[in-house]
Amino acid sequence: MKPLGHLIIASLSIVIFLGCQKKSEENTQIVGTPISTAKVTRLDTAYIEKSVGTIDTKNSPTINAEVNGQITKVLCEVGDKVSAGQILATIDASQYQNTKDMGISQVKLYESQLVNQKKTVARYEELLTQKFISEAKLDDLKTQQKNYEEQLSSAKAALRENERNIAKSVIKSPINGVVYARNISVGDFASIGKPLFSIVNSSLLVIKAPFPQGVGEKIKKGQIAYLYVGEQGRKLEGRLTQIRPYVSANGSSFEAIITIKNPDDWLVGSSINVEVVTNEHKNAMNVPENAVVLRPAGTVVYTVNGNSVKQKIVTIGNKQNGKIEITSGLIGNETVATDGAGLLTDGAKIIVKVAK
Repeated sequence: MKPLGHLIIASLSIVIFLGCQKKSEENTQIVGTPISTAKVTRLDTAYIEKSVGTIDTKNSPTINAEVNGQITKVLCEVGDKVSAGQILATIDASQYQNTKDMGISQVKLYESQLVNQKKTVARYEELLTQKFISEAKLDDLKTQQKNYEEQLSSAKAALRENERNIAKSVIKSPINGVVYARNISVGDFASIGKPLFSIVNSSLLVIKAPFPQGVGEKIKKGQIAYLYVGEQGRKLEGRLTQIRPYVSANGSSFEAIITIKNPDDWLVGSSINVEVVTNEHKNAMNVPENAVVLRPAGTVVYTVNGNSVKQKIVTIGNKQNGKIEITSGLIGNETVATDGAGLLTDGAKIIVKVAK
């Protein structure tokens, strides 16, 4: 039985030895942190300041009453398209017409009196040469002639004013556009200065975009601005045409203005997304956002060198579309750790899972 026992013991020892050896081999295969990698890429990087602005119009006059009187007709409604010179409403002009008729009579009377007076003065000037009248008499006649001239001038001015009032009793649109507001109805009394209509011409829009006071030095006239309504709206490109030289009442923001042609479907008063390009770096180094890690030494990325990594302190710039600009610290031809970068230290061993 002894030889058999020794044989069993020997067999068990071989099995244990082989098992340990296999375990040891398995342990030696796990030598580093699993990571993914990516190459440093070159992209044009835009620095953008965002805002939500309001769509306004370049031309939106309010039409006020210029004469007193009762509204006799209203010929348009809110939303109607109107043309320049189109009649929108009328005001009762009967009192102005009556005054005009009297004014015409007054003008004719003063014209007749002036004609007769001129004839009288001419006749008396001839008599003066013959010493039949005194010079004082002729002076009185000339003074009367001057009075008639002044009365005629005043009557003509009053007539013109009444003709103007009659013309202003017909309310016309000053521009092509759309009726934005109607503030009157037939029978209302319109007094001078009362708002009657608002007309909007939305072919040329004014975008008013507020920005925090802290970015004031970045926002400049002439910069490119991208504009879009809603999250999925198509973007239009414009330029800043004006920077308002004052801040809001609470002192926290200022307003930038972009003037742009209406693409036909933008409504005045709507909100609009505004992205102003304040700077642009051509061919800038970029890495995925998850490649950038904060460490006690600063902001770092880990560059791949074989089966280990090296920690590189970097300076970052703009973020866009999942990428971060690297402004210093890299050359530009490196491969960097991405997924798993947060688990690394300088010189750590790695296992690359997927190269992107």
